Amino acid sequence: MSFFSSAKAKLAASKLAEEQLYAHAAEEVASGQIRQGLWAKAIAETGGDETAAKAHYLKLRVEIMKAEAEVTQASALGPEVASDAEPASYVGKALVWAFILPVMALIYFMVFFL
Repeated sequence: MSFFSSAKAKLAASKLAEEQLYAHAAEEVASGQIRQGLWAKAIAETGGDETAAKAHYLKLRVEIMKAEAEVTQASALGPEVASDAEPASYVGKALVWAFILPVMALIYFMVFFL
């Protein structure tokens, strides 16, 4: 399977999964199982228009379900994998090395050449 075929397959699977999430969110709304905080956010972001809020709620709910799935997946991988995946820790390490290396080079120069 080529790279492009694999990417197409992943995209198709992602779209199918997203469709299932929307179906689940619509079932929740139809049965009256609405998350009040998320509904309040949808109302606020649509200026009180209930029809628009319902559509926006579905979109927000799908985003939340995706986030919940990512958290579940990250916790299933274990804390060491989840913590290594945080980009902020890499940024911090890069900044430390960006500072330390020039200082070490300066000290080396002063010790051996002055």
